[in-house]
Amino acid sequence: MSVVTITPLNISALETGLNITAATAVTDGENGCTIAPTRKNEQLLIELVADGSNDTDFTFEQGDGYAATQDKLIAVPAGESHFVQVEFGRFLNTTGTYKGKIHITVANNADSAVAEDGASVRCFQTYL
Repeated sequence: MSVVTITPLNISALETGLNITAATAVTDGENGCTIAPTRKNEQLLIELVADGSNDTDFTFEQGDGYAATQDKLIAVPAGESHFVQVEFGRFLNTTGTYKGKIHITVANNADSAVAEDGASVRCFQTYL
């Protein structure tokens, strides 16, 4: 299977009638998903959903840009969704396979060696 690419939903200040689409299913937890922001140096609001019956670990992999930091793991209990604000530059890849994207892998919380396929991700990017 392949990496799923998620395009952020753009939200303007005081926007009404916004069509919020369902979160995108991550069909291959090992390869995970990428988020391709459409603007530079933005804060992103990302929804992480543990759709399956297992607690799920979402790992934002360290980017390679100037503001890069270490990987960030977010554990989401089964059946729940969590919203996380992410600074684009901390996880942005500037070279390689995921150039211009943020890469997230998904694993079963009980056994991190097992990819978790019962998960979804949605991303929001605001324009104020």
